[in-house]
Amino acid sequence: MAGLVIVLTGGCGYVGSRMVAKMAREQETGVRELRVVDVNTRGYRAPEPTNGMKIAVMQGDVRDEARMLEVCTGADVIIHTAALLDFMGKFPDQVTWDVNVKGTEVMLRSCLAADVPFFINVSSVEAFGPNRRGDPVPDGDENTPYDSSTHSFFYATTKAEARLLWSS
Repeated sequence: MAGLVIVLTGGCGYVGSRMVAKMAREQETGVRELRVVDVNTRGYRAPEPTNGMKIAVMQGDVRDEARMLEVCTGADVIIHTAALLDFMGKFPDQVTWDVNVKGTEVMLRSCLAADVPFFINVSSVEAFGPNRRGDPVPDGDENTPYDSSTHSFFYATTKAEARLLWSS
């Protein structure tokens, strides 16, 4: 059967779940199977696809390299949206670092080990640092210089560090 196999980490989270819903509604996605991967799948109900695409919800932690290699095997594309965004200070900084930086590193290694040709990292403007003056950034991209020397909170620091991994 033709079609892409996509792994979507963080698929039960805010951004990931909206991507799943959008792909389930689209008529022509070219996707045969969407593997929705998240550390917490309890209570998550994937939408019913209207396009024949299979949705497989898989429990897994992006810090678990063996599990991520397993879910990435046979995939054509990895879309990495998994991240820990902790506004309330419920988690130690080390846990946020491990999920956001080490988790990205695990996903990149899994992508290479499973010979997945495409890796899409969904990040945050926070990775580039604050734009305190509100200057416009016309035609900005991954190569645009940003002042990332001061981040507003730890999440931003981890996203900036993870960006260095996938942009190198």
